[in-house]
Amino acid sequence: MTIDYPPEDDAAAAVAREAFWNKVGSSNTVRVWHPKWPLPRGTMRGSPKLNANAAKGASSLTILTTAGATLLSSDCLGIGDQLVQVMGDATANGSGVLTVSIIPKLRKAYALNSPIVWDRPRVEMRVLSPVENPYVASYAPGITVDLREK
Repeated sequence: MTIDYPPEDDAAAAVAREAFWNKVGSSNTVRVWHPKWPLPRGTMRGSPKLNANAAKGASSLTILTTAGATLLSSDCLGIGDQLVQVMGDATANGSGVLTVSIIPKLRKAYALNSPIVWDRPRVEMRVLSPVENPYVASYAPGITVDLREK
């Protein structure tokens, strides 16, 4: 993932860049959400949770939500410290059970009732390269920050 900060006046740049670097901290990592899909295009909201255990390596999730709730292809979800994307549209049955295929596969197992994050699900990313922040009088030139999932 790449974050591009456009050229800005000094005051605006200072606020934006300070906010970013305060989130990075000494670990050189930052928790971010997918910039294109901060919220699902589907209708699932509320407090969804796993309706069944999910094994390490699983490529689908069974979620308990509200009856008729939907998730659409490419919707992003968070489970634990992992960000996953929905593969294919899905609709919860009358009991609120929704089964959805995901990528990537789960890196670890999750227990029944584990919360599913739909509102800006975040993933920890590592800053890959040094960020040059050259000085130019009266404005801040644009900078690029390259990130990779930790």
